[in-house]
Amino acid sequence: AFVIIILLLGVENPCGEVIIIRELEQRILEEGQILPGEVLKVGSFLNQQIDTKLLKDMGDEIARLFACNNVTKVLTIESSGIAIAFAAAVCMKAVSHG
Repeated sequence: AFVIIILLLGVENPCGEVIIIRELEQRILEEGQILPGEVLKVGSFLNQQIDTKLLKDMGDEIARLFACNNVTKVLTIESSGIAIAFAAAVCMKAVSHG
């Protein structure tokens, strides 16, 4: 079983290549807000208001990148990565066995 960790701005695949998800990057630049303490707020498209097309596109891309790795679990940190990790797991059909 292979486990991947989804980061907010990119994914490091097993070959070490870093892939930036361009559409997400663009939305962060256009709509993201930096709050005190250098907290990035992305509530207008990832947290409080989820852009489902963007989320599905990111899940599809992550699934494509890891298609040959028999992914069974997707992990993330307790933050804006939860929705992305969920989309990736659904698109990969990753299954948790406990």
